[in-house]
Amino acid sequence: MCASLLALSMAATTFDYNADGTQDQTIDGIHIVLAKGSNTTYGPVFQNPYYNSEYHPEMRLYLGNTITISSVEALTNIQLVFAKSGASNKEYTGLSASNGTLVSGGVSESTTDWKVDSWTGNATQVVFTLTGKGQRQIQRIVIDGEPIVINPQENTLPTADDLEEDFFYSEPTVIFPKDTTILKQEYAFIDNNILVHCTQGSIIKATDTTSAYFNCNVNYSLTFETTKPMKGLVIAGMVRRQFDASVNKGHIEYCSPGELEEDYEGNPVVIITDIDSTAVTISCPKQVRCYAVRVYFEANPVEELDCGGSQGGGETEFLTFDKAEAVYESEISEEEGKPNYTIFLSNQAADVPYMALDLYPTATGDLVGQYSMDDETLGDYTWYQYGEGDEDFTWATEGQLVINKEGDVYSISGYVTCDDNNTYNFSFSGAMPFYTDTEYYDGQQGIDETQVEQQAQKILRRGQLLIQRNHSVYDVTGRRVE
Repeated sequence: MCASLLALSMAATTFDYNADGTQDQTIDGIHIVLAKGSNTTYGPVFQNPYYNSEYHPEMRLYLGNTITISSVEALTNIQLVFAKSGASNKEYTGLSASNGTLVSGGVSESTTDWKVDSWTGNATQVVFTLTGKGQRQIQRIVIDGEPIVINPQENTLPTADDLEEDFFYSEPTVIFPKDTTILKQEYAFIDNNILVHCTQGSIIKATDTTSAYFNCNVNYSLTFETTKPMKGLVIAGMVRRQFDASVNKGHIEYCSPGELEEDYEGNPVVIITDIDSTAVTISCPKQVRCYAVRVYFEANPVEELDCGGSQGGGETEFLTFDKAEAVYESEISEEEGKPNYTIFLSNQAADVPYMALDLYPTATGDLVGQYSMDDETLGDYTWYQYGEGDEDFTWATEGQLVINKEGDVYSISGYVTCDDNNTYNFSFSGAMPFYTDTEYYDGQQGIDETQVEQQAQKILRRGQLLIQRNHSVYDVTGRRVE
């Protein structure tokens, strides 16, 4: 019995800092508080994926912050696991202890280069303080444990090995920024089976006034990698004044607004041709910001640089939808002798904007593939409603998109250029229910089912797409308008 009690008293107590709200913890009668200390501005804060990176979330500590460890029983052995913070321009701080002996585990060189500082002594309380200059992130604290051995952390960023070998690429395939925020560090993500890797840059979420983007910082590089050789690549985005760049494959053209006082946005601002490789790297002595990237596989892009309004005054918008519904159009399918579907893209939280995609797939029930107005697989009843008024509506005159599916998750991305002279890049990822037109325009959307059965018909009135059934007219959300 005495031996069992001794073993219990010597068991390690571990405090993990992998979520918000873990700044104050009490375990086994030991209380640990991370506090602001002498720092007049910043206290310890958990940098979650929104603020930092989904690959390296961190509990960040600032200069002057303190770690206070208190216990009823005497503390004799403490190990603290730290690494450099995600702020690329911040040094790795020093650490001091209010008593006992503190042995440093060394200076961390990166966010995954974990170091173990060890304290020994005999006290019921010890206060650790970040000293010198810089920051740290803390992973865990272990009381009365065996010596911690840090194994080199594996690369958690996606690589080319994560790409699907037999993926079907559209012409072009569009890359959109990942829905996260990463600040001034190495990052990588995969969109539409294209790996984007930046040696240092940022990913920024969209706001009410700015589009989402990913960028490459000055004197770093941006690599795009696929499983099928690329022919060309086009960036819609922004370049800094006197922009300059080079590529390791192919030929690059770009806007370089040397005479302008401000940075320049355009669609496109960078064009790369004759890549003829599954990977291309852009080296950037000046910063480039990417709102969307179009990758071509069959032929070089025929687009021209937009370095001052060459697109005739049209604007480019980038839309991310969180809801998609596929509707089988039985009447049109019967008339034209091939399956026809309408995909409605929208957002759960708002009635507008929404988009309708008029699709002609190769088989009923299977929408995976690429669609284009040039080959008429994307039909004329493709439109975009950007406001609540009848006039806030525009028909697509040009467009391409690709649909992929993995399990029950569909990914849809592409662009349409409309008769308002604007280009709308769009993307969706998630589950997509299928309806017959009767289900959708009738019971699914609340249209009166007591009416005499008759196929719904699409009509256009004052630039708005409406659904006529018997003697009643409905908008595409199912509201009866007359």
